[in-house]
Amino acid sequence: MQEINKLNKQYNFHALCRALEIRRSNLYYHLNYRSPKTIFEQDDEKLKPRIRKIFEDSRNRFGSRMIRVKLIEQGVTISQERTARLMKEMDLVCNSSKKLLPEYKRSYSYSRTAYCLNKLQRKFSQEHPNSVWVSDITYLRTCSGIYYLCVIIDLFSRYIISYTLSGIADTSLVIDAFIKAYELRDKPKRLMFHSDQGSQYISSKFRGLLKRLNVEQSFSNAGSPHDNAVAESFFASLKRDELYQHIYNGLIDIKVAVDEYIYYFNNERPHQRLGLKTPKQIEDNYILTYGY
Repeated sequence: MQEINKLNKQYNFHALCRALEIRRSNLYYHLNYRSPKTIFEQDDEKLKPRIRKIFEDSRNRFGSRMIRVKLIEQGVTISQERTARLMKEMDLVCNSSKKLLPEYKRSYSYSRTAYCLNKLQRKFSQEHPNSVWVSDITYLRTCSGIYYLCVIIDLFSRYIISYTLSGIADTSLVIDAFIKAYELRDKPKRLMFHSDQGSQYISSKFRGLLKRLNVEQSFSNAGSPHDNAVAESFFASLKRDELYQHIYNGLIDIKVAVDEYIYYFNNERPHQRLGLKTPKQIEDNYILTYGY
């Protein structure tokens, strides 16, 4: 039949029947025959639209593992291998698997000031919200220039509490983000604030603010980004999943992208460290169980 199919593309159908001395009805049947789909194949066809919708809703960020988590939440039993196979059949490739735009190297300051003590000591798992917040700053390129993003994250849930975006990486960038988070969380007590030794965090103005509010300050060791791994990991995800996939004209474009991604990160993206739950789910579960 494969040879007949090839000949059918080259020669007139009726001439082919005469040359092979076969009835046209028989040839029609063989050329158009399709074996019935198995139940497994039928299930695949039903799953594909659901997988595509989850993939597109994530803005091409979810791979097979995350899509499987979402399908299980919808009551679908499926393996990661099957999810990956169906994604491959539909040519669905998540952002993290694509070739990225050039990555920007960042430099670290090597301050050895005596008060820059690492009190957190990489204890990234916390039992209660508002015990430890971590923060960091990164820069974002646009066609109109560079902008700076400061985030504050609760280690308990990995929830992005607040962020600020500015064209100037001064102390106000950090202070504004901290005050916003402090007010949103109803001025928590016994709080530790951890960051790297950037000039904004070691400034007398910011240290004085934390001291007045009785917030204990902790710093990563000089030149050790792994001491602030949670914040570094968030920035890596933000850039890989969103910022390196697009080109932005200026502040408005980049702010819209950051707003959307932080909402997605807090409310929609399952985290492996959180048992494949979202930060919002972790916080909601805590409130239901203990209250703030």
